[in-house]
Amino acid sequence: MKASQHVIGFVAVMLLGAAAPARASAVQAADITGKWNLLFNTQDGPRPAQLTIKKDGDKLTGTIASDEGEVPVEASIKGSDVEIDFTYPASSGPIPIVMTGTVSGDSVKGSFAAGGSPAGDWSGTRTPAKDAKAGKPDGAKESKESAKLDVSGTWQFNVQTSAQSGTPTIVLKQNGETLTGEYQGQYGTAPLKGTIKGADLTFAFDLDIQGTSLHVVYAGTAEKDAMKGSVAYGDMAEGVFTARRK
Repeated sequence: MKASQHVIGFVAVMLLGAAAPARASAVQAADITGKWNLLFNTQDGPRPAQLTIKKDGDKLTGTIASDEGEVPVEASIKGSDVEIDFTYPASSGPIPIVMTGTVSGDSVKGSFAAGGSPAGDWSGTRTPAKDAKAGKPDGAKESKESAKLDVSGTWQFNVQTSAQSGTPTIVLKQNGETLTGEYQGQYGTAPLKGTIKGADLTFAFDLDIQGTSLHVVYAGTAEKDAMKGSVAYGDMAEGVFTARRK
């Protein structure tokens, strides 16, 4: 099995390069600490992941998490160019992953290599920092709310793409940071699995539409009784969603 087929959930970090105020010729990387929702395109279709970056002295470190688990990452910045390195513990042995890309504001895109071979591309958006207006450290209030957040239950979704809209029902069951459940919609039913970290969640499932297999990925943020985010239907279509708990 190719190395890229093992790497179905891990994705990269976004960076922002800015001109240094003291010297026009110098380039200084902006603060990129925080949380990111990412989509990793592999040979098996899009895979969601969540990235957390923090600054440890002069180093940028963090984690990338998916429904397959969580691994540490290291990042480096040069202007608007980013590189993320980590090792994926595949069953056949550890696989070195190198992700490169460019950032523009709060969005990023690039490509990745698995075991030294090109394996796909990735993109993502930064999750807005919370409690900034209240003057509280990022995550101070969020950590308390996240500990109480449980998305278990039945949710009514409203999905919009450029071609059509739909109102599927999705049942979620949360166990720690793991999500399981079932999609119920116009294309039938399907089991799903995903992850939730704080208010950020991703889940995915596979549908069989007239003999064609389609991998569907939802990625977004949740509140007590509401959700919003983006959805990808393989490489066929993309859209946005909102949801309310029943």
